[in-house]
Amino acid sequence: MGAFEDHYRFYHEFHQERRNQIVHMLFVPLILWSVLIFLREWSLDLVLMVTYAVYYLIIDMKFGILSLPYLSFLLVLERLFYNYVGQSIAIRVALFCQVVSWLAQFAAHEFFEGRRPALLSSLAQALGMAPLFVYIEILMLLGLFKDKMQGIQEMQAETKR
Repeated sequence: MGAFEDHYRFYHEFHQERRNQIVHMLFVPLILWSVLIFLREWSLDLVLMVTYAVYYLIIDMKFGILSLPYLSFLLVLERLFYNYVGQSIAIRVALFCQVVSWLAQFAAHEFFEGRRPALLSSLAQALGMAPLFVYIEILMLLGLFKDKMQGIQEMQAETKR
């Protein structure tokens, strides 16, 4: 099994329940978007997105390429918003988004999943992979890659037995 599959199995283990997955689909992109706002003043928003893109390309070329429009969209959206409302308002909105998003995700793990979040087991892996896996979950809802992901999930279920 490759690096991508190992990362996906780790992430999926903590996100079995559909309502928890939906909460993550909404709030993980919002967290990343708001982090980009915090980094904008020093142009580190672009550095972060390039880092994500390169990392995703390394662990899986196909999903890395597929992540590029998603990462680009978040970056463009962040820059448009920042330029439109200005730094002061953008920072306040980003801070609000961070608080609400993290609270929603921790609550979803507690109430829907019944377990602690993945980031408490492996912070770097959770923060590094969450944007990609949320994007993959969205693509799967659209009917893409279900066979590949289902195969990984079945292998994960077998190893638990």
